[in-house]
Formats: sequence, C-alpha cells, structure tokens
Amino acid sequence: AVVSTQSTGCAPFYPRSAAHHGLDSDITGSILGFYYAATVLASPFMAVLMTKAGQANLLQGGLMLVGTSSMIFGAIDILRNDLLYGVVSFVLRGLQGVGCAATDTAVFAIASSRFNKHLGKVNSYLNSCMGLSFMLGPPLGGLIYEWTNFSLPFVFSALLCF
Repeated sequence: AVVSTQSTGCAPFYPRSAAHHGLDSDITGSILGFYYAATVLASPFMAVLMTKAGQANLLQGGLMLVGTSSMIFGAIDILRNDLLYGVVSFVLRGLQGVGCAATDTAVFAIASSRFNKHLGKVNSYLNSCMGLSFMLGPPLGGLIYEWTNFSLPFVFSALLCF
C-alpha cells in the first residue's frame, strides 16, 4: 500500500513543476504513466527473480528501489536543464514501477504462502489497502506539497519504504 500511495502522491503537483521545466502536458502524462508501464513490463520477470532471490529479498529489494528512486525524484526540481529534467523523470518513474512490480509480486506471494487457508480474505484486504492508498495518495501528496515544498512528499513516501 505504501508503494501505491507514492505512485499517485505526486499527481496534484508534478504537472506544475514539469510545466515550469518546459514539458508539455502530454509528456507529463507519459512520465506519470510510465510508472505503470514499467510495472506491467517488469512484473512477469519478478516471478522468475523471486525463485532465485526469495520472497523476502524481492520485497526488500523492491522497497529499497522504490524508496531510493522516490528520494532522488524529490531532488529533480533543482535541475535547470529541461531535457535532463524530463529524461531523469522518465528514468526514475520507471525505476519506481520496477520496484512496485517487485514489491507487489512479493507481497502477494508471501500472503498466499502464509495465509493459504484464508487467501480470499487476505487478497481482499490487500486489494482494499491498495485501493485506499490510490485514493489517499493524491490528497496527501498535494497537502504535504502545499505545506512544504516539492521534495518533501517524495522524502515522506521514501521514508515509509525504508
């Protein structure tokens, strides 16, 4: 759920920053959407990686990747080169998506192996938590941004991953 919150938390304010850096709204939308594209593309490989690395290691690695890339994303507003800002935004959103794929794969695998007698109930709780985090991410991210600055919503979500 933490990973899902950070995926949507920048939606209220990132477009303003991107426009300030000369990015058109279609590019900005592509950057925000690239997170999900990376998640879709990386997810099939996470099952293979999980058999080699293990569930717990995949979960920890995914959280570290999401947290680290989010922390760095919080610093991109200082970039003065507009092209670099756009490229770094794409790369970091992609890394966040790959981390999300790892985290989600591991969480569902751990839940199914530990709670196999109550799998339906556990999966419904997991999906409810993910939905709640998608719902709460934008208002929380926007609120933190309005009270502070561009960086703090990313730092806050990154710290939840560590």
